[in-house]
Amino acid sequence: MTIFQMYDMREKVIKSEGAGALSPYCGGSVIAMLLDCNLRVFCIPISHKTKTKFFCSNCSHPLIVKR
Repeated sequence: MTIFQMYDMREKVIKSEGAGALSPYCGGSVIAMLLDCNLRVFCIPISHKTKTKFFCSNCSHPLIVKR
């Protein structure tokens, strides 16, 4: 067990809304989640990003968008 943690990635959900698509796995509706991500090293904030992740509402399977 370590005395302190070297790095920490925190994700906080800002907004969750329907994406208007169907999941290829089970046919459920897709939910788009807007996440606020913070990377901390030794309790000092290093990086701040806003990410969008997509999930199926029925099976909670993470979906990847190919562009």
